[in-house]
Amino acid sequence: MMMSTIVIILLGLVGTSRGFTGRGVMYPGRTDLFELPIIHINDFHARYEEVGPWAGTCHRDEGEECVGGLPRLLTAIKQLFEERGPNSIFLNAGDHYQGTLWYNVHKWNATAVFLNMLPHDAMTIGNHEFDDGIDGLVPFLKNVEAPVVVTNIDYTHEPRMQGLMKNSTIITRAGKKIGVIGVIFQGTPSIASTEKLIFLDEVETVNLEAEKLKREGVDIIIVLSHCGINVDRIMAANCPLIDVIVGGHSHTFLYSGDKPPFVDTPEDVYPVVVTQDNPFRTVLIVQAAAFTKYVGNLTVWFNEAGEIEDWDGNPILLDAGIPEDPDMLKALAPWKIAVDKLSNKVVGESRVELRHFCRIGECNIGNLITDAMIDGVSSFSWDYLGANRFQRNLQRNLFSSSSTSLQKSFLYISPEITR
Repeated sequence: MMMSTIVIILLGLVGTSRGFTGRGVMYPGRTDLFELPIIHINDFHARYEEVGPWAGTCHRDEGEECVGGLPRLLTAIKQLFEERGPNSIFLNAGDHYQGTLWYNVHKWNATAVFLNMLPHDAMTIGNHEFDDGIDGLVPFLKNVEAPVVVTNIDYTHEPRMQGLMKNSTIITRAGKKIGVIGVIFQGTPSIASTEKLIFLDEVETVNLEAEKLKREGVDIIIVLSHCGINVDRIMAANCPLIDVIVGGHSHTFLYSGDKPPFVDTPEDVYPVVVTQDNPFRTVLIVQAAAFTKYVGNLTVWFNEAGEIEDWDGNPILLDAGIPEDPDMLKALAPWKIAVDKLSNKVVGESRVELRHFCRIGECNIGNLITDAMIDGVSSFSWDYLGANRFQRNLQRNLFSSSSTSLQKSFLYISPEITR
């Protein structure tokens, strides 16, 4: 009786360890199950350094809690690989570009250099990888070391992009073949500078690639998606050969449990579970919010038929309890000099306090931003209606009646605009 009690207690401790809800059982002695830990991120958006609660510059001197950043992310990934074991894989669901002055200063160059320091097994691209057109994406693809996968782009009319990405890649763990299919939102041309690329239907192309992978003997299929949670749900219901979708684009925070660890409100449980009807099977969807605030942590157990038997996990908040990796900090330091020089540049001043409280009425900071946006496009575009609309909840800070730096101006608008 004493031995049984000890075993139960130990299993309880393991099941509720960091990133686990206690839902899954660790299956000691179950050699018929294959355990696959999936570590994942999405929508990095140039958050090289730690950020504040809303993913802007962290003001620790004002009492804000600083989270995320590449140094802390790298530490967390290393820890998870050590804890979860040799079957672990690390996936990145895209939108590496844009969001801070780091990208404005260093463009694709720093993106490739520092993403190469993370132990990727595969990554895909997002709509923001086209922010500088195809010429801004090609050098990144040529310099990044991880396999970059996208299955629903036709490169026929863009020879510059041919041969730089694959439809899928195969990862082998403990003799199991794991296929990773990349997919990007079909509507990307309407929100990005994709030039002559043709974007194809997500479900059709994923199904075609999944069939090809199954013919090649692949056991498990993961879709690495930059389509958003709504499209991911559609794929999960209509792609009969896939097992897990690791998503991005919608910046969706998923979490299981009563109390989330930070300011973010969960949209749904982690993972989202979709049940297919014919045949009856389970597909899991995960996403880890955005901006390196969290690292996704999902463990899936597969039975001998290759179907999902059970799962557990939760995104892990990258807070002060996770130390920053010293090698990453050292590598970032020389690149940070140029960023700091630009960010401290004074770009203007106001003689009055610019109020940010716009939820129930007009505010002068909202007027300033919308007037500036109209002025910015008036040199190359004109319409009969000289008006602009701006989301009231995108304004978070307050400018005092003094000079303001480029950094403050750049991060004044909420990072939610980088989707």
